[in-house]
Amino acid sequence: MAQIVGSYLVDLMIRSGVRNIYGIVGDSANPVIDAIRKSDGKLRFINVRNEEAGAFAAGADSQVSGRPTAVIGSSGPGSLHLLNGLYDCARNGASVFAIATHIPTTEIGTNYFQETRPDQIFLDCAKYIGYVTSAAQMPRIAELAMQAAILERGVGMIILPGDVSAAPIEHPMLEHPITTERSCVRPPDRDLDRVADLIAKSERMAIFGGAGCADARAEVLQLSQLLNAPVGFTFRGKDILEAANPNAVGMTGLLGWGGAYAAIDECDLLLMLGTDFPYHPFMPEKSTIVQIDEQAGHLGRRAKVDIGLVGDVRETLKALLPRLQQRSGRDFLDKILAVHKKAAENLQTYVTHPGSGKGLRPEMVASAISKFAADDAIFSVDTGMCNVWGARYISMRKGQRMLGSFWSWVHG
Repeated sequence: MAQIVGSYLVDLMIRSGVRNIYGIVGDSANPVIDAIRKSDGKLRFINVRNEEAGAFAAGADSQVSGRPTAVIGSSGPGSLHLLNGLYDCARNGASVFAIATHIPTTEIGTNYFQETRPDQIFLDCAKYIGYVTSAAQMPRIAELAMQAAILERGVGMIILPGDVSAAPIEHPMLEHPITTERSCVRPPDRDLDRVADLIAKSERMAIFGGAGCADARAEVLQLSQLLNAPVGFTFRGKDILEAANPNAVGMTGLLGWGGAYAAIDECDLLLMLGTDFPYHPFMPEKSTIVQIDEQAGHLGRRAKVDIGLVGDVRETLKALLPRLQQRSGRDFLDKILAVHKKAAENLQTYVTHPGSGKGLRPEMVASAISKFAADDAIFSVDTGMCNVWGARYISMRKGQRMLGSFWSWVHG
């Protein structure tokens, strides 16, 4: 007996490592929801208040677990509610498989009840959108969407009319295993030699790291100790590079605090690692800048980069570290650490001296949350002024995570 489309999608998600799917039961989504019910708990359906919350939750799930996650919306307004959350997933690089169910195929183009144009609406926030108009297109379209979500770290979407999701797949097209492991790329040796030569000639080095350092924390800290270099970080890099890092000097940019601005402004060589930090006025103009990023389009987009290297930060640093010598001098590091210490102490004025006003200052609340949070706490800072308090008054410990709509404030 031929497998129905909804059942195939559930099997595909399970095979691809998806454990949770968020959404609301009803209408054109029902054939897929029913297939989830029959999956014996291998795929867990999590009901949400609205689809927007489901898309945000799916993105957070993927970022914390490191696995692809899924979300589903029914036709018309149900799928439209996904938009804001899926933009967040796209900007934060969360691997999310999105199913936007749709009106019956026979009614498409007739201005039918709740008809929208999801293929156009989601175009800017998806790595791939596949419009399924017949069961025969499966499983190829769904596999392309899933693979885009995983390998390109973003939203892979299929638009699925309700009648198609209940149809049998008589002749599946080009079914193939999903590739779930991303390749690691590093720069060629000659470019690493150039960087090593620059480092050898430098006297005041600083490191500025972002989300691209997620798998390279140990290597970044080793590099900073080897070079006696201060380490600044973006907001997205805070939960990677702040904890248990004696050379950490805070952040720069709109949420900046500590010694990061001074380190970046006064260094003669800046190593930008895995960051596409958007506020170019905070980048130095006279320093030599080396940028390492796995996405070629990020190189030189925000700063005057002298050497841009395409590569995974961890693999690149593993190849670069043996080319470097231990630095004995630490005058620049000690100077920046002193600036950082004084700046951090000044920030505590808002916690220890609340002034004559009544009630609690937000700085006091954020500081208390930081102090009493569990070692595996996940902080969610959303947008607005809570980003300021989260950036400056929550001190990350190893094992803790910080999630938010960072592209609304500061990317990393």
